[in-house]
Amino acid sequence: MSDSRSKSGPTRRRRHTFTPFDQEGAETPSLTEAPQRWTEDMLRALEPHEHDFQEFKGAGWMMRPDGDLHANFLYYLSKQISAFVNGAGGRLFIGINDEGDVDGGVPRALRGGTREWLEDLVPSCVEPMLGRCNVFEVVGDRPDTAILPGMAVYVIDLHASDDAPHQAKDHRYYLRI
Repeated sequence: MSDSRSKSGPTRRRRHTFTPFDQEGAETPSLTEAPQRWTEDMLRALEPHEHDFQEFKGAGWMMRPDGDLHANFLYYLSKQISAFVNGAGGRLFIGINDEGDVDGGVPRALRGGTREWLEDLVPSCVEPMLGRCNVFEVVGDRPDTAILPGMAVYVIDLHASDDAPHQAKDHRYYLRI
């Protein structure tokens, strides 16, 4: 976040509200709803920009070009988790680029199963540990899918925490504003 100032004082980021909309019959669940599963149609119906409750991270944020995890992935993830749960909650999408497009996805077989691994990792990457979160795996389910075979987009659904503040792995506290 920058501290740029103009003649009229500090610049403030405008707060966006999360408003689900319908595209091709796919409704994006609001933050208060907990969907049973996410589909590629739901991903396509997302607002194409990031805001306080929605963050896109391409597969390159998690994976190196050689297919291994980035050495600092846990630290990057813990900052995002800390910021969401210390605030009003939100969703982190892994496998969607900054423009809101699926970038092919993330391998489904990381650490024995990417979804299961993330379900174990996410709650424990902040201190105190999270009591709840949801991790959804979205595989290609359309003839014109952008998700490659053996890959998936992961949706990490995070609610505001009653136990906040939560500290990231770098021993700092984060907040999305």
